[in-house]
Amino acid sequence: MEVKVVSRSGKDLGTFKVPQEILVKDFKKKFSEKFKNWGPERQRFCIKSTTGPVVDNDSELLVKFLGEERVLCFKDLGLQLSWRLVYMIEYAGPILIAPLLYYFPKQIYGIETVKTPTQT
Repeated sequence: MEVKVVSRSGKDLGTFKVPQEILVKDFKKKFSEKFKNWGPERQRFCIKSTTGPVVDNDSELLVKFLGEERVLCFKDLGLQLSWRLVYMIEYAGPILIAPLLYYFPKQIYGIETVKTPTQT
């Protein structure tokens, strides 16, 4: 089976010869082997055009999404951040700022404070 891939702008990215029973995730790996700067997590494929149905289930057969024309439209999703990194960025601020406010009040507020046992 041959699958033609075009970019959002209509540029032909090539034709891929793939087996009939290839999964979407395996096709994404094959695509990223040819185009090294677009890893599988950066890829989004639509059927025939950018407004067509999205090929979104990686565990499904690719042939299930394709029609007779076998044309996929590729879109680069850009750099993707993991949820772990997003969590770390979100919570790093309060974790770092709270001790600064507690231990350095004279430098921040300009006055010396007395720490009571209930504050610790």
